[in-house]
Amino acid sequence: GPDHVFTYVNEAYRTIAGERDYIGHSVRQVFPELAAQGFYELLDEVYRSGQPFVSRSFPVNLSNQSETRYIDFIYQPVFDEKGAVTGIFVGGYDVTEHKRAEDALKALNAALEDRVTHALSERKILADVVEATEAFIHVIDTDYNWRAINRATVAEFQRLFGITPRVGDNLLERLAGHPDAVTHVQALWDQALAGESVLTIEEFGEESVGRYAYEIRAAPLYGLDGEIIGAYQFAYDVTQRLEQDVLLLQTVRELEERDRLWSLSQDPFLITDSEG
Repeated sequence: GPDHVFTYVNEAYRTIAGERDYIGHSVRQVFPELAAQGFYELLDEVYRSGQPFVSRSFPVNLSNQSETRYIDFIYQPVFDEKGAVTGIFVGGYDVTEHKRAEDALKALNAALEDRVTHALSERKILADVVEATEAFIHVIDTDYNWRAINRATVAEFQRLFGITPRVGDNLLERLAGHPDAVTHVQALWDQALAGESVLTIEEFGEESVGRYAYEIRAAPLYGLDGEIIGAYQFAYDVTQRLEQDVLLLQTVRELEERDRLWSLSQDPFLITDSEG
């Protein structure tokens, strides 16, 4: 309803927001600390307009946590059979670690003016925090030669393609045995090498190992003279997240259909527990 009263909360939501007395209470009652952070207003607008709202890396400060967290989330309106908004479905993920690693890489890229040379080295591009992250991070020059690649990316290429890339290797040559992947990968890199910043979700993987979905951010890398000298990619495996999104959407649609059928039926309904 318009007061945004919780009717269902799953464990993933509780993991992000903590244990609270949710059911039967409004968002404003459960999360008083969200005042002035924009969430109340967004919920009100989605309920009023019937338009969904999606956000990436949205900052949130919760009273039971000592630091700012970042979340990807969606507010999806739920409609009755007449098309009126009856509630809002909320789905989200904590992407704090991803945001911090991405910010670290951006800071490194901004500092390259003082550190980059024509012979780029791995240690000049990747700081320890980037090397240790679970994100897949690699850097190529304009000839598609790897200038830097972190451990997570090496392991992922081993899993997907059975190759072990190293700094100095040519990306396209190492993927020559996977022609479909070469075309797909080169197209993504070419956008960044042309000066574009890219955010996309793509699928990779051979039939023998399975297909996996990745959220990929790519951007150009500039030299001291302001010319593009390469590009970097920053990716995460979001396969499980997308599967959960599909399941959540199916659940919402099933609930909407159930409510629609109930509203149309002339027969009485009785819901009981296992004891009758």
